[in-house]
This record gives sequence, structure tokens and C-alpha cells, in this order.
Amino acid sequence: MWGNLGTFGRVKVPVLRLSFQRDPLTSTLPSQTLLQSRALHTPSPAWDAIVIGAGIGGLVAASQLAARGYRVLVLEKYLIPGGSAGYFERPDPLGNGIYRFDVGASMIFGLGTQGTTNLLTRALAAVGQSLESIPDPVQIAYHLPNGLNPRVHRDYEQFLQELSGYFPREAPGIRRFYDSLWPIFNSLNAMELLSLEEWGYLFRSFVGNPLGCLTLARYLPVNVGQVARRCLRDPDLLRFVDMECYCWSVVPADRTPIINAGMVFCDRHYGGINYPKGGVGQIAQKLAQGLEAHGGQIRYKAPVRRILEEKGRAVGVELASGEKLFARTIISNATRWDTFERLWPGSLPTAERQWQKRYQQSPSFLSLHLGVRAEALSGEPYCHHILLEDWDQMEAEQGTLFVSIPTLLDPDLAPPGRHIVHAFTPSWISTWQGLSPSQYQTQKQQAADRLICRLEALWPQLGSHIELKEIGTPRTHRRFLSRSNGTYGPIPSRDPWGLLGMPFNRTAIPNLYCVGDSTFPGQGLNAVAFSGFACAHRVAADLS
Repeated sequence: MWGNLGTFGRVKVPVLRLSFQRDPLTSTLPSQTLLQSRALHTPSPAWDAIVIGAGIGGLVAASQLAARGYRVLVLEKYLIPGGSAGYFERPDPLGNGIYRFDVGASMIFGLGTQGTTNLLTRALAAVGQSLESIPDPVQIAYHLPNGLNPRVHRDYEQFLQELSGYFPREAPGIRRFYDSLWPIFNSLNAMELLSLEEWGYLFRSFVGNPLGCLTLARYLPVNVGQVARRCLRDPDLLRFVDMECYCWSVVPADRTPIINAGMVFCDRHYGGINYPKGGVGQIAQKLAQGLEAHGGQIRYKAPVRRILEEKGRAVGVELASGEKLFARTIISNATRWDTFERLWPGSLPTAERQWQKRYQQSPSFLSLHLGVRAEALSGEPYCHHILLEDWDQMEAEQGTLFVSIPTLLDPDLAPPGRHIVHAFTPSWISTWQGLSPSQYQTQKQQAADRLICRLEALWPQLGSHIELKEIGTPRTHRRFLSRSNGTYGPIPSRDPWGLLGMPFNRTAIPNLYCVGDSTFPGQGLNAVAFSGFACAHRVAADLS
């Protein structure tokens, strides 16, 4: 996805500054911890929490704990934070400036200014940080079979009217379907979103908002397809709802939890899609700055080899260098496959084995990052596009094509008179295995040429205006993100019971927690931010 990421340019790698201040919330914990450590024959832990990985979920969990006064260390394999929400830079071949590319998608939820579902804004504010953002008037411009090309406008009524224009007989059902999601969103938006594993929080939430809690409980086992079929009849319209889900959940409506859809389909009109000035990587940079300002620490180029175990409990980590670090809790921002099959030295817990029967790895992506002259993009002024030529290919290898042009919102990401085009499509690592280096390069170039040909259906002159090209594959994702097979998270292997199958932050291993897209509520920056809030809340409750 990122090509050769060896040169990130002027990146400041923070120096580790150890801090051993006492936990202000629990005056007896240091002595208790010391006694426990002596009993387990391990050194007294220098940290309350070690977080493996500086993705958004790990950074939110770490910064939330640091803001509460806990001693937190984040260990990151790479040079900068962010993971798939990071960035990389490339010089313009003509010497006109620098391109700053987002590693992943640039469609960002959670940077709004109102309600409680703006989790990225809240996470930044908790550690004294903020980001200038640019409102996006259209979430997605669709280019679908049979001339179905609606735009998802920020204005809710405008979106409903445009979609109904394609299906005039379904207009009442369209409104009924999308309106049915607002009670879910309003229930979420009326409460602080923390750990559903903490009974005190659940009790307080129910007392403060019983109707909202009952609404969410009612929809926990429900998927989008069940609701859509009660409201809609036209096959192409139901396929459109499938695509509305697939574009962020990587599964069609029958396998997408309705609660997740309630957040996404409503927040795009409530808080809106807001692009961070300076690129998506600024979110992670700001969280890292806030973490350090509150006493937390980050070590870069510090890959974790394994989690240290003592009598079945997680007690620390060992780095690839052989250095061992100890903490009262370990939080893994790796996928659950990496956590339990690569980092955890013991056998796979029964709970994880059962979860792996219900969920499988989502595909990775084939990515194409282009630097193009501005005249290449005349005619389609929207930042985000989805292109699909055949409904039967929606879930197929390299079937659906996603496109982001963030310079339409923030021109400073590219040299003057230039744009960034980021095109990406699902791809499995098996497609890219067993190739010689020359075969791998040839296959990459052929795949990139096919993507450019598809893009020229929207921008006919694109191919003749390309000045910079970077190609990434699932192998690239696996290498730079340390994610099993380059996957972007779990997807249900069969129709799930809504969100009931997703694991929470605690694991079967004492003192070991998971955070990120392998935990409730799933994939997406705002979703993993939710996971980070919930994990920090659960860890703080356990430590106290």
C-alpha cells in the first residue's frame, strides 16, 4: 500500500524519558504490586500499562490512562505513530515540493464538535490537543452498475431526495429505513461511550438514560439486512444498501451490525465527515504529543518479540533486542491473531479459539498512491468515490475500487498545481505469495495499470498526467503494519448476531487486554477510538 516506506523525512522520534511517579489514585498499590511481583519472581513493574502498538486504538487507550495519572509506555515498531492511520512523504520528481500521502482511507468520522460520538475530538481534548479540520460536503460519490450514481450529501434531506430520485417508488421506504437508524444514533449520542464490561458504568448509563439503553439492547443482535428488507424491495436498492455497508465494514448488509450502521449512517449528517488539516497522520501525531505531555512515553523502533508470562498471567514484554520490560497490565493493539498466535507464549485460549470460528480475517488492500497534475481531475469535484462495474464483483478480489483525493480538501498536501489520488481495492495476501522478486514487481505494475484504466472511466486524462506512482500490496501492509496477512480486521464468517459476537477488551489471560479493530465495536477510526476509551476505562477500573 505504501511502496518503499524507508524515507519518512523530517520525523522527530521522541526520546524515552522514564517516569516513576506514584499512582495518585491508589496510595497502597505500589507496595501491593511489589509484593505480588516478588511472589511471581519478576522485577517490580516500572509501568502501570505497556501498550503494544501506536495505532489509534492503542494511542487513545494510552493517552486516556496517562491523563488519569497512570504510568504508560507505548512500544511502536515503526518510526512514527498511527499505523494504518499514519502517513508517508515523497518528493515531487520535478522538485516542486512534497507529497504527503495518507497510509489508509481519508474518510474520517469522529472529528465533529457536538454530541458524544465525536470520539477523536474527545480523545484529543482529554490530553489538551485539538486539530483544525475541513468539512467534506459529500461523504461518497458512488459510481455503480446500471447508472446508479448517487452522492451522499452531508445534508440529510438532500441525500434522501437524490437517492429517491433513482427509486421514486421506493421513496417512502428509503426514508423509513434511514429514519429508523436515528434512534440508535441518538441513544449512543446521549451517553458517554465507555466500557460495556464495567457494571458500574452500565448501571449509571441505565439510570441516566433508561430508554436509550433499552433501545441499544434491543438492536444488539440485529443486522442491517434484516431492517433493510422490511423497508425496501427493489433489488438494486438493496444492493446499494449492501454497498453502503461494505464500504466501511467490508461485508454486506446481512453481516453488518445495525448499531454500527446507526453510528455511520447518521453521524455523516450530524457531526459530518471532517478531514484533518495536514492529513490523517496528524491525529496520531497529536495524540502522541498529548500522551507525552501527560507523562506517558513512546518508544519507536521498539518491536515486541513476545509477551512475558508468569503463572498464566501477562507480566511484561520482551523486545526484539532482548530487553525485558514489566508492567501491571499489557494492552495489545495488535490484531487478536497476532496477539495470541505470535506474541502470547502460551496455548491459544478457548475463548479465542471460539471467536476464530465465528470471525475470519478481512482482506487486505492493493493500494495505488498517485501524484498527478491538477488538470487530470476535471469533472469530478468530490474527495471520495466508490467505483463498481458489476454487482456480482462487490466482494471479489479487486472488485470494489475506493478512491480518495484529499487535496481537494487540503491542497497543501501536494505541490502547487498537483493532486493526490489514492485508489485502493480489497486483495488477499494469497494472490501475492510464491512470487519471485521480478514476478512480484511485474504483477504489481500490471495491477496498477488495471486500476488506472478503471479510474480513467471517471477521469479520462488521468493516465497522461501521472508524475508519481507508489504501489502497495497485502505484503506491504503485513511488513509495515505487522498485521497478520495484512488484514484490516475481523469480519464475520457467517451471519452474526449483530455486535454480540465481538469480544471486548479483557481477554482470558489475566492482565492482558486487547484494543483496536479486533475488539468491540470493530473497524474504522472512530470505532477503534471507542475501543480505546473502553479499554482505558476497564483497565483503570481493574487497577483501582
